[in-house]
Amino acid sequence: MKEGKIQIYDLDKLNLIIELLYDLEEQTRLNNVQLIAAVAEYPPAREKFKQCLPKLEEMAKKYAKTQPLVAKHANIAIQVITW
Repeated sequence: MKEGKIQIYDLDKLNLIIELLYDLEEQTRLNNVQLIAAVAEYPPAREKFKQCLPKLEEMAKKYAKTQPLVAKHANIAIQVITW
């Protein structure tokens, strides 16, 4: 592996993505839920992301009116994970 690149099969790196769900910046949250939705297409990642479903569900409800894009993509991530 070249330095500076992360390989997706290193599932421990997914913990870093999950941690970013708690970031205070709206843009970071938006980027992160989009990333989760994309990466969760990979079955081992989907299993890992099941642990953050409660947080994604909370975000989908909490940000429905104030940050609708975050809420929308949180719902998309939920759908991909629970597919």
